[in-house]
Amino acid sequence: MQKYYKPRKNRYQMILSCLFLLIGLTGCNIPKTPQQPLTPTQDLSQLAATETAEIVPTSTPIPDPQKVLLVITADTNAGILDRIRSGIQSLPEGQAEITETTAFTEDQITEATDVVIFPKIVETLSEIAGRFPQTKFITIDRTDQNLPNVWTIRYDPAFETFLGGYAVALSAYDWRGAGLLPNDSLFLGGRTQEVFQNGAQYFCGTCVSSIAPFVAFPLAVMLPAAATPQEWVAGIDQIQSNYIYTYFVSEEAASDDVYQKMLSLDVSVIGVNDPPAGLESKWLAGIRIDLGGAVNQILLADPTALASGLVIPELDVRLGSIGGSFNEGKKTDLQKVYADLISGMVFPYDPQPADAYTK
Repeated sequence: MQKYYKPRKNRYQMILSCLFLLIGLTGCNIPKTPQQPLTPTQDLSQLAATETAEIVPTSTPIPDPQKVLLVITADTNAGILDRIRSGIQSLPEGQAEITETTAFTEDQITEATDVVIFPKIVETLSEIAGRFPQTKFITIDRTDQNLPNVWTIRYDPAFETFLGGYAVALSAYDWRGAGLLPNDSLFLGGRTQEVFQNGAQYFCGTCVSSIAPFVAFPLAVMLPAAATPQEWVAGIDQIQSNYIYTYFVSEEAASDDVYQKMLSLDVSVIGVNDPPAGLESKWLAGIRIDLGGAVNQILLADPTALASGLVIPELDVRLGSIGGSFNEGKKTDLQKVYADLISGMVFPYDPQPADAYTK
């Protein structure tokens, strides 16, 4: 009888080997527990938490407002003062604090004083500026003062009067225009009417009407700056028989009574500021030199970007609502004349070019 121990043993070993192999293969394919993805809500909340943790609020230092001292003398032009005040008041809150003095002494300039404004040049400006080299001085004059801490705004009141006459001639039918002007301007030395007429004649020459009554235009109502509105209205009545179609109303003559008179007439109006309520239908344009804007330009400028010297204020021409009567072309024409006045190409007291510009 034969014995089969070895073959059986070999069979058991083979079976065990297969079992181990199967267990090994099965273990390799056991799926691992997947990591749960973050939900969109979790993403946003975690991102917000991260941003909140990274952003650390800090306080932004607010610079102190500039301390401005406005010096007012007995002969300071009231219109210039109003423009300076309104310009500074238009600045964002906290940019500047203005203090006015009518009895100026150098003791009023302290370490806290950033800017001193002289609306009219003073003879001792160079000495004052030299004693306070860290203070910025602003003055309004025709020529540069050429001092290291003085900014001069180039301005001559004759410019606006000349441009007013030019604008009237540019707009009035048959040259029939007139101006309501002060006869006691300290700046113009009694030549206000002459300068106004020079401006008109620079555009139209003789400016004599072609329809009766034959008059050389523009005419003018000349009264003291302190004249009452009723006196200005009476002056209008005296010249209106010449069939005036366009009026230039100076700052000194402007009042509600005068504007009401304009409403009763078949005329157009050129003024200095924006039209008063109710006069829009007769308003051609407002023409003025922006002194307040020039002051603000100096106050806000980086000293390294705007060195001391001469600053040219912009001519602000605000067109009225009378369609097409005073258009952008006329505005551009006025801007060109103003540039010639600034450069000296045109002299308001004599509109002929200076010798230096003649060929």
